[in-house]
Amino acid sequence: MRLPNLDLKDLALVAALADSRHLGRAARHVGLSVSAASHRLTQLESRLGVALFRRGASAMDLTDHGVRLVVEARRALDAAEAAEASVRHEHPVMRVGSAWLMATTWLPPLLASLTHTYRDRVTEVTTGRSREVARWVEEGRVRVGLVRATEARPGVKAFVVGADPVVLVAPAGHPWVRRAPTPEQLAEAAFVEVSRDTGFGEFVADAQHRLGIQWPTAVRVDHLEAALALVEAGVGPALLPRSLVDRRGAGGAAEVAVAGLEWPRRPLALVIRAGDTLPAWAEAWPALLRRLVQRQD
Repeated sequence: MRLPNLDLKDLALVAALADSRHLGRAARHVGLSVSAASHRLTQLESRLGVALFRRGASAMDLTDHGVRLVVEARRALDAAEAAEASVRHEHPVMRVGSAWLMATTWLPPLLASLTHTYRDRVTEVTTGRSREVARWVEEGRVRVGLVRATEARPGVKAFVVGADPVVLVAPAGHPWVRRAPTPEQLAEAAFVEVSRDTGFGEFVADAQHRLGIQWPTAVRVDHLEAALALVEAGVGPALLPRSLVDRRGAGGAAEVAVAGLEWPRRPLALVIRAGDTLPAWAEAWPALLRRLVQRQD
């Protein structure tokens, strides 16, 4: 039997460097000095005969060869973790990724569903933008991801579970609460806007473009919770996910209908790596999410 010319420390270093893009942070993560990590990486690339990372001035990015290796490296590390856990009568960590908003709205009931059956396991949640979470799933950093379905990547399999309505929310006492505005009136009010640097802000900007509607901005923020708080404080109206408004039970803001206009919805999906199957602990999640989303409608 020919043994591979790799060891787990090499694989752990590659995986950590893929996550952090910084040699120093990756080295600390796997318990190496920077010089030792650099030497290991150079030796590994020499043995494989390919470059795994592009060295930039401030970050290191995977090459195509590196992308392929990191996927298999994570599989091997997961297998090694599971093998060790089985000997110690332990359970491997359940790794979940979630877009930021979904981590506070749709993910909690999913995790609650695990408490009785898997109470002896640890669930590790990593949050980020939908496109980041989809990439983490593709690379094997997390096993299951909760994302906006339109951010699903070719290397992942998506279970589309429904759509989160986007609603117009105005401060209590605002004229729009008593009488629905027209699309033309939207252009006359200063909005609380969620930054386009966020996934939701980008979605709203695309929706505005498709609908041919623009409005002035009073305040621009990069956090959905902050946007809702500003609406409640009377700063102005905003477009926000209904799941957020419902979860907060916002008393200082009200949902507003717009005459002759329906906002696009944000499709939601659970994603796993292409070729994988849902782990046993997440098998019920697609059906549970569908029920939750349908109940919102």
